[in-house]
Parts: sequence; structure tokens; C-alpha cells
Amino acid sequence: MIQNENQHPGLQPSEPLHPEPEPPAPTISYTSFYELLRSLATYALIRITIRQAKGRTSEVTLRYRAADVRKMLERG
Repeated sequence: MIQNENQHPGLQPSEPLHPEPEPPAPTISYTSFYELLRSLATYALIRITIRQAKGRTSEVTLRYRAADVRKMLERG
């Protein structure tokens, strides 16, 4: 049996010897995140409720199920 130098004896040909590490999660500023939330609220996809707790707390709730939104987007 001939093996590629990147293969290990117990692995299938499609399995890499050293899998690629996952990239780090993207970061976003609070301002950008809040602007995205406001745009979703403008389209009435979410509801933002301000709660007075320690500081200013925003509670985000979905107005529609994700499957329903996906169906509407697929219809065009």
C-alpha cells in the first residue's frame, strides 16, 4: 500500500493528519452591534425592550420564528 506523506496508516485518504484550527470568532464593537439590533427592530424582526437594572439593559426578543423568516426570504 502506497501512502502519501500527509496520511497516517489508520486514516482514510480524505482525513487530514493535522486538521486546520478554527479561526477566532469575529469581534464587533458595542456600537456596531447595537446599530445592527436597531436595524432588525426597524424591520420589525425583533423587539427591543429597555429594562432599568444596573445600568441600561436591553432585552431582545424575536417577533417571528426563524423558520418563518427563512420561508419569507426564500419567496423573495
